[in-house]
Amino acid sequence: MYKKYIISILIIINTTICFAAEKAGEFDDKPYLKGFSYFTGFAKGELEKKDAYKIIPSIFRFSFNIDKAGIGAADIVSSIADKVFNKPDLPVKGETEFLVEPFLNTIISPNNNLEVGLVLLVKYAYPVTERINPYFFTGGGVVFMTQHTNEQSTQFNYIPQMGGGISYDLKENRTLDFEYRYRHLSNANRKLPNDGINVNMFLIGITHKF
Repeated sequence: MYKKYIISILIIINTTICFAAEKAGEFDDKPYLKGFSYFTGFAKGELEKKDAYKIIPSIFRFSFNIDKAGIGAADIVSSIADKVFNKPDLPVKGETEFLVEPFLNTIISPNNNLEVGLVLLVKYAYPVTERINPYFFTGGGVVFMTQHTNEQSTQFNYIPQMGGGISYDLKENRTLDFEYRYRHLSNANRKLPNDGINVNMFLIGITHKF
């Protein structure tokens, strides 16, 4: 049964990567795919009866510009300002992105194991200078973990999460990203026990913009 979970998630990840790669070649006509990122770092959570839950993340991010579709945060705020406060010309900065993140994380404690899964997020970035852009995001996804814990009766779980970070423009199409996220892992009470595992993630990444 575990093999079916892993194979299913790997198929989803492979399909996502192939789809994004195909769209990357079409960005002149359909500029929705904005960039590709790779993140790694360190993550840690506490377990009741075992050593701490420690992860070395390996996250692949595909960023899609949803401002192009007119449903970004700036569009929503401008619409509210127009309809509620009668201020149609209110200047609103920032960019909104839809993030697709397949990942393959290495668990290094309490035992050597793996996490594989897919996360979907919405991100809002606000420029404070020409090169520095703080941002925050929220969303969730699914994960299959080969690690057995007392907290979780299942190895297929859900991972809602939120966080923020700072992007620094190295050059026109490349950024260095520093990020923190808080991740909760649980199975939505499909099976007990379901105490959950909360993890703090500290990440560094490189983004290539299309």
